[in-house]
Amino acid sequence: MKSNALPEGGKIKKISELIINQLSGFACAIDTMVERDGYVQLRPFNFGDNGRLKLDTLYQIPIDQVDTNIYSLKKGDILFNNTNSIELVGKSLLVDKEYPFAFSNHINRLRVDTNSVIPAYFQYHLRYMWIKEHFAFNCKKWIGQAGYTVNKLAEQMIFLPSLENQQKIVEKLDNQMAQIETMKKESEKQKEISNNLRDSFLIEMYQKYSIFLTSFDEFISESCNGFGERPNGVEAGPIVLRIADVSSGQVDYSNARRGNVAWELQQKYKLNSDDLIFIRVNGSMDFIGKCILFNDEINEPVLFNDHLIRIRVNDEFIPEFVKIWCETPFIRRYMADKASTSAGQLTINRSVLNEMPIPKVDKSIQKIVIEYYKRLNSEFKQLNSMIYFQFNAINQLPASILNEVFGQYQINS
Repeated sequence: MKSNALPEGGKIKKISELIINQLSGFACAIDTMVERDGYVQLRPFNFGDNGRLKLDTLYQIPIDQVDTNIYSLKKGDILFNNTNSIELVGKSLLVDKEYPFAFSNHINRLRVDTNSVIPAYFQYHLRYMWIKEHFAFNCKKWIGQAGYTVNKLAEQMIFLPSLENQQKIVEKLDNQMAQIETMKKESEKQKEISNNLRDSFLIEMYQKYSIFLTSFDEFISESCNGFGERPNGVEAGPIVLRIADVSSGQVDYSNARRGNVAWELQQKYKLNSDDLIFIRVNGSMDFIGKCILFNDEINEPVLFNDHLIRIRVNDEFIPEFVKIWCETPFIRRYMADKASTSAGQLTINRSVLNEMPIPKVDKSIQKIVIEYYKRLNSEFKQLNSMIYFQFNAINQLPASILNEVFGQYQINS
């Protein structure tokens, strides 16, 4: 244990000396949930990054499964997430008022000795430990999950100034964190304005050209579902694109897979520059029917799997115009409405694409739309990039602030 000289009135204690009550949550299967008139059971997704409860999604369980005399929350309780992914295990939150809530077995409720530690100070210290990845480095790891027990937490040390100084620290941190939340909201508002600029253009595009609508099959020269075989482990051969490689709206080769594909099949499923790729199967409305324009950026064959559909258009259409049209809210809604559902997956087929409404406009108009959209998209990307870096910088502030308060005493490795 390393420590600088402690200021007068300060001391280091084991966390076990501060916890006067600890209650573990209990498991409850998803299929026992009720829609109303139940008892709220908190889950790890109710932990906000700001150390407070997130109440946007609440699960309810039958009241007869809960001992309501035991399972409730009061102001000053701390909730600790004992099981989650490596990145999220050890998150904590401070309860701001009374709630008739239970909590899952992945959560512990902690109550501390307020004669020794202010609950908010204690939770800020836990938040500091999480941000500094103490829990990530010291958790027990399973496949896809990690655990950090309260017993292990109890063995860790905490620096305690006097209660008076703890209160001053909490007030300072509360004020700084409130400013950060305000900055986040402002940054999110800027992002929303940025998104609305592009959305407004797409809506205007639909309104302007919807009087010229006809069926897309009039302009399709070829359509084809993708390659159905899956690679057997790591294989050599050409890249075979999957949904994960195109879900961003562009082709991403960073984690692309390859397959041993016969030459004649390579010729059938090879993508050419300006081919249109549509996502055929997905579990999300945001991705089903999404259109990607393929650009031959790498000097090797690229194929596509059977979760995707390849469309080639005739000379009456510029493929990039089709891609832009497919981003309009009208077409996104069309894809969602036409998708069939099976085993939780949404599916479209080539018939849906054949019947897709699209404006029959001259290529000169298509070029004007494309050029305007390129300029708009360039401005959109620059603005979003600026907002991203701004938001990222804001997200780094809590770590910096908490490190300034707690980092001077390196008491837990």
